[in-house]
Amino acid sequence: PSIIVCHKTLTMIDGHHRLSIFKHFNKKYIPTLFIDYKNEDIIVNNNNTNISKELVINSAKSNILLEPKSTSHHIYDLNKNILGVFSKSGYRGMSYKIFSKF
Repeated sequence: PSIIVCHKTLTMIDGHHRLSIFKHFNKKYIPTLFIDYKNEDIIVNNNNTNISKELVINSAKSNILLEPKSTSHHIYDLNKNILGVFSKSGYRGMSYKIFSKF
């Protein structure tokens, strides 16, 4: 699976453990899915309002890490059903898949 990155801020949204494995094996290119994190169809912690998208971005910019597994991202599909971030159903907000150099 790819890591997921906000295409505007370059903040890693998901895949921190996968990135560490790629680094461990000295991989320079890894599969990356860039998303429009501001898109209203992408939600963070739909059952916990203490963590917002702004907190996720600001924490990353400040190099203040959130607790592991403290966020859960979901996507509304075209029918407004909530999907897991890796669901293959039709969702919006996804830009493109490329291999990023780290």
